[in-house]
Amino acid sequence: MAGTPRTSRRRPQRFEVRQTSRAQRDLLEIHAYIAQASPVNASRFLHRLIRAIDKLERMPHAHRFAPEAHETGGEVRQAIVGRYRVVYEIVGDVVIVHTVRHSARLPLNDLKQT
Repeated sequence: MAGTPRTSRRRPQRFEVRQTSRAQRDLLEIHAYIAQASPVNASRFLHRLIRAIDKLERMPHAHRFAPEAHETGGEVRQAIVGRYRVVYEIVGDVVIVHTVRHSARLPLNDLKQT
């Protein structure tokens, strides 16, 4: 159509999402803890956490900075899922999930330990 401005359909940037061994252990421990009371709820919640981590591929900047950000000086953010924090760092086009922690726990002093 003449006179209609064309909108650019630029493909959104995708980030590579990596999980540290600590983050993988955290997910297993969270599942095991919840499964003590309800295996069904444990599986459901684990899937919620995994979906939230998967979404970081497209929109890692959508979440606020984590308390751990001041320790590293890097771009450390957190996605809140229920009462848990998915703590991750954006390095270039890579998202590194460092840990998944209950929000009542104190922030980590050293994210690099796995």
